[in-house]
Amino acid sequence: MIPASVVTRLGKEGFPLEAETFQPASGGCIHRALLGEDTSGRLLFLKLNDASRHDLFVGEKRGLELLRATATIRVPAPLATGIEDGIAYLLLEGLSLRGGG
Repeated sequence: MIPASVVTRLGKEGFPLEAETFQPASGGCIHRALLGEDTSGRLLFLKLNDASRHDLFVGEKRGLELLRATATIRVPAPLATGIEDGIAYLLLEGLSLRGGG
C-alpha cells in the first residue's frame, strides 16, 4: 500500500495515482517497489524507502537522466523524487517488460 501522504504529494506534483492499482513488483532491490497506474491509465513504477535513503533515489534519478540522454538504450523516465512524512519516493515511468524470443 502506498502511504496516503505520498499519493497526495505526487498528485500535487502532477501525478494523480490510482493507489489501489499498485501491486508489489520485483526490481526494487533494497527498496519497496510497486507497479501501478495513474488516473489516465499510464503505467508507473514507484520505489519507497525510509527518508534516510532519499540520496539513493536522487542518484538513481540522475543516472537514469544521463542514460536517457545518450539515446542508446531504453530506460524508464524518472518522473519525481522527494520525501513525504519520513518516506522517500522515486516515481518512474513503468515499462512493460517481457522475455525475448
